[in-house]
Amino acid sequence: MKRLFTLFCAAGLLLALAACGRQAEEPASTLKPHVFSAETETIIDLLTETNEAFCLYDYDVDETIRSCRTTLWSYENGAWVSKAQSAGNLSAQQGQFGFYLDRNGSYTGYDIQEDGHTAYCYEGSLPVFEESAPSGSSVNQNEQEIVPGQEICLYVRLRAPDGADTVAFSTESFRSYPCSAGCAVTITFYDTLLPEDP
Repeated sequence: MKRLFTLFCAAGLLLALAACGRQAEEPASTLKPHVFSAETETIIDLLTETNEAFCLYDYDVDETIRSCRTTLWSYENGAWVSKAQSAGNLSAQQGQFGFYLDRNGSYTGYDIQEDGHTAYCYEGSLPVFEESAPSGSSVNQNEQEIVPGQEICLYVRLRAPDGADTVAFSTESFRSYPCSAGCAVTITFYDTLLPEDP
């Protein structure tokens, strides 16, 4: 009987340790690309085939993440410049963020939470990428751990430096690549509330 009790205690301890190990490995807050059905993907492809990008991301945050900011960047005169921003406090721990970027340089962002959605547009002068110039784009398709204050690049498009035949790029460090034009979309989550507008 004593041996059976010891075995049960040991098994319980092992299960508890295994559960703690799994919990420690899983990030508390994540951002990942939304998974659409095959039919929806087909429709999205048809509707956006002549445009630059359409992306939708799901976020799941713990109680420490209180707000976020999305930024549209443009590479101008040798520097990355913020062209548009949207920021707000999160009303729920789960939600979605998306954006649509067309080839004429207009940008529409979407913030979707359980109590509704907000859309915001920027009709400014983003770089237009001619078909003849070597360029490339990348969409972040990885699940990311959300770290307060750490920028996550969701999309980047770069045109090769003048005289170059190719362009190298990555969403992880888009500012470090040489280019002659570019645009990028980033999101940053914060552990503080943003001040309310008066």
